[in-house]
Amino acid sequence: MGKFVESLNNRVEVYQAFLEKLNTDSTEAINHMVETGEIYNDGGFVYVLKGQLDGLKSEFQSQAEQLNYRTNELIKTEKSKYFEQEKVKTVDYEMQVSNALKFIEIEGSSINDEKAFLILKDFMDDHEKMHLFKNVIEKQLDPMNKDQIINFKKTFAKFNEKEALLNTFEELESTAKDIFIRPLTKKNSSILRGQEFISEYIPAYWDLSGFSELINLAEIVENLIPEDN
Repeated sequence: MGKFVESLNNRVEVYQAFLEKLNTDSTEAINHMVETGEIYNDGGFVYVLKGQLDGLKSEFQSQAEQLNYRTNELIKTEKSKYFEQEKVKTVDYEMQVSNALKFIEIEGSSINDEKAFLILKDFMDDHEKMHLFKNVIEKQLDPMNKDQIINFKKTFAKFNEKEALLNTFEELESTAKDIFIRPLTKKNSSILRGQEFISEYIPAYWDLSGFSELINLAEIVENLIPEDN
């Protein structure tokens, strides 16, 4: 387990601890009111207990919101290590790009991996420009054999690896967006003085898009990161 996966796993454990505390405190509050609540009429009983439970849930939600924010910031920071914000390109650099596009155009449908690599070897670290070059080359290939682009392994190997990493980060960001602030689902509750009081919650969508998916995607990210990083 790498540091990134470990950090996300720790956040899941913190969330689970917050939820466990909410459930424990809620159960204790209900039990205490059952034992001592005879001093209240029905309206007073409901008012006092509801206030206690609402306060506990509000505290949990505040903690969950902060945790959710910190989790998304962690992912954003990790992503920035491999996808820095686009730097301002010089006129000379843009001229180099323009010239490379002209050389690709001259090659036309006869372009192959070796020729493309010689033209584009100075742009291998520019993911955005390599995306442009790949699209241009694909359009120039024989319309009846568009999948020829998969043979450009030398030219686009690094681009394809980084594209896979980017796609995984985007899935991770989508999963983590509201991972700790989704509505909770009622598991156990009691009817007291004509009012329902929830004593135990579980996370919503636990099996569909829950914490295991978050960790699995983080593990994929770590597996896709080049060893020299």
